[in-house]
Amino acid sequence: MAAVRAAEHFIGKLIAPSLITFTTSLSRSLTLPEGPVIEVLGVKVDGKEMDSYTREGRVITFSDDVAGSEVAIVYKAGMESVDYDIRAAVLLHAAAILNNPVDSVETLPKASTNLLRPYRSWHDGDDY
Repeated sequence: MAAVRAAEHFIGKLIAPSLITFTTSLSRSLTLPEGPVIEVLGVKVDGKEMDSYTREGRVITFSDDVAGSEVAIVYKAGMESVDYDIRAAVLLHAAAILNNPVDSVETLPKASTNLLRPYRSWHDGDDY
């Protein structure tokens, strides 16, 4: 999992499916902080379940009739299928951790970094 988390940090996206609870002030449109989003499991406004919203990617848009002050969204995020380049990068990094477990100034070995580079996000857009 350390190698998976290092790869996730490098590319700026979740790889391993994860259950996330996001709580914030209610606004008409919210961007979920982690992605890619697999599915939204529940939405509560001021503690009450509701389904008056739409989702496109990481963006949740509430209907005009939704009122309240706080929203809690439970969702599953991560990759439904992991590309072979990412798998190889994780395995290379895991091997490096196990072969030489001392601290290093490098965060990822060069081969794994190069495999992950095409998957890296450079902005907080909703492209995943």
